[in-house]
Amino acid sequence: MVAGSPTPSEEASPLNKRTLPTIDPHLYEPDPDNPPYLRYVGSMLVRDVAEVLAEALGKDEDGFVPGFDYFAESAYDDMRPWPGAPGDGLWRVVCFAATGANEGWYVHVGAIYGNAVRGRYEDLLCGKVDEGEWFAHEAVARIARILQL
Repeated sequence: MVAGSPTPSEEASPLNKRTLPTIDPHLYEPDPDNPPYLRYVGSMLVRDVAEVLAEALGKDEDGFVPGFDYFAESAYDDMRPWPGAPGDGLWRVVCFAATGANEGWYVHVGAIYGNAVRGRYEDLLCGKVDEGEWFAHEAVARIARILQL
């Protein structure tokens, strides 16, 4: 294999050549008390962010995201606001791939509250990948770009 050439898994990836939108899950409006600025008015719901991500990753008419056994199924009923509201203690939203030992690869999006030393992790979205490790890491990179992490 030539250095820098894509692996067979990368060439076959369902995520290749997909245009990626970006979203800001936080909602703002013009601040009437300070006209050149915006003020925070709320956040999208976790389920709405999951839907936007699934669409951006190529969800088909049957609701399946290519390359995933499932993607964020538990989030579709999640009525919590996306983390990051002023004062909610959010330190960072993170996205990572993890192996489930003999069960394959998973993609997680979660929130860390507190700080890097004494933080609490909360899973927001999870998807099980059926395309292997390369796909899992590629999906993480794309989700992070869409969410501007």
